[in-house]
Amino acid sequence: MKNRIKNKLRSRRGASITFALLLFVVCAVLCSVVLAAATSASGRLSRIAEVDQRYYAVTSAAELLIDEFQKNPSVSVVEEVKTDFTTTYTNGTAGEPVEGTPVTTVYTQIGSVKRDLDTIKSIQEDAAKRVYEDDSTSLEDRKLSITSSGSGLSYDALAVTITEKINSDGSITLTLYNTYNSKGNDSSEGERYTMELSFGANKSVTTSNRSVNISTTPINATSYQVKGKTTKTTTTSLKWKLTGIKTVSQGVHNGE
Repeated sequence: MKNRIKNKLRSRRGASITFALLLFVVCAVLCSVVLAAATSASGRLSRIAEVDQRYYAVTSAAELLIDEFQKNPSVSVVEEVKTDFTTTYTNGTAGEPVEGTPVTTVYTQIGSVKRDLDTIKSIQEDAAKRVYEDDSTSLEDRKLSITSSGSGLSYDALAVTITEKINSDGSITLTLYNTYNSKGNDSSEGERYTMELSFGANKSVTTSNRSVNISTTPINATSYQVKGKTTKTTTTSLKWKLTGIKTVSQGVHNGE
């Protein structure tokens, strides 16, 4: 009996099944670990791609704006007030000029290019206009946008929204963020890559007056009239320089 028990304990029957089961358990655990790691990595990669999309959209728009300010750093708003006048001279002595109704013309000027205030085309021109008007309404924050085409998606993945803040001294702060999230919906705070551009301004105001005689008409042997025009020109000039670039936030929406 004793020898039979010893032989039973030393028997290797069924060992292959035990090792197979053990190997199966080990493989199952390893597969679970690999699958979990792959799933986690996939999630991280998708979020990285999403952040990259936001980053490139916003930084590209920022570079575009910086280039625009470097190409046209100065804008002037010119106000011309023209007034016709008539002066009567008697025996060589001028009487009190009689003035007509003043006519005011205002336009922006970049180099030699002049535009009416209703047809301005750039952020700089708009900022100069609003500083010239100098009231609480004109200096309110406003929203702008930069769009693109051909992204290959159902929405404009490169669209960027800009909040523009202008101070009375002419300095400008532009806050940029991606307009849409990765699903093509309007982005929320946690889904935005946000940058802030600051432009300091050098503001100056100059005034000049000019008077020209247009015609002279005799009245009688001792008197005559001179018609002319006076022009008062007030020029408000602004010159901007990039003073700061700041990353405000790099939101990632983990629920997507």
